[in-house]
Amino acid sequence: MNGRLSLKVVVLAALGALLVLPAKAGIVVTLDFTTGYVTGPCPISGTDDDCNRGTSLTLGDPGVVITARTIMGNITNPAAPSSDPFTMGQAGIVYWGDMGNLGDTCVSPSKAKCPGLGVRNDKGLGSEGISGVGVHQDEMIVFNWDPLLQVAPSSIILTLQGFKAKDDETWVYLEFASNTNPTGPDYIFKWENLTTGLTLSFSTIVGLPKGVYVTKLGVLENDDHTGIGGITYEAVPEPAAFVLTGVPLLALGFLLRRRARKNQV
Repeated sequence: MNGRLSLKVVVLAALGALLVLPAKAGIVVTLDFTTGYVTGPCPISGTDDDCNRGTSLTLGDPGVVITARTIMGNITNPAAPSSDPFTMGQAGIVYWGDMGNLGDTCVSPSKAKCPGLGVRNDKGLGSEGISGVGVHQDEMIVFNWDPLLQVAPSSIILTLQGFKAKDDETWVYLEFASNTNPTGPDYIFKWENLTTGLTLSFSTIVGLPKGVYVTKLGVLENDDHTGIGGITYEAVPEPAAFVLTGVPLLALGFLLRRRARKNQV
């Protein structure tokens, strides 16, 4: 076999390998905030400052970075906020523990009244849920993903805690890697316009953009209090198939060609 032919064979083998390699499977991550929060200082029940987690909390694998906003003011038009809600107010403290009495719509697998994610202000003060009333209104929990994780919005399933459609006004803000709206969220919806329940699968949202990846998901409370009970998302890290297979095969073809030329001399 001459050098040119051997190169062609290897190139075709490399391309064939790339064609038959299966697409990289997504990694489904489910985070249940009603459990797993107990540490030495943070008790299973009862609101406690030792359940404050700081301004940033990373969970999951591949992970999501959880942050919070507080004292955002009483936003008069959450459907079209006057500025970017992801930068409004000030950084809050992520609270993960028993949020206390948020009503009879809390789901608890333990003796805790209402376990989940909430927001404290920057000094760790105030109620433990996401507040839409009081001196710290409005507040928001934010889930932040690296765009390389390629989290599709339709893969997200979000569960609230203590949500009551007659009392709460909960808004969800999405920002995409494409950043189609540089001055604010790329997609906005009001929770109770889509469901009065605690759980929403984003795959059921009519008109939700496709072919985009979420980098931020904010849950804002504009009236009363709520919290986060859990979230599921699917991460699909960018494939490195060509780097792992195609390039080495092409390199092998190059070496074979050089060897064939030497043999012809």
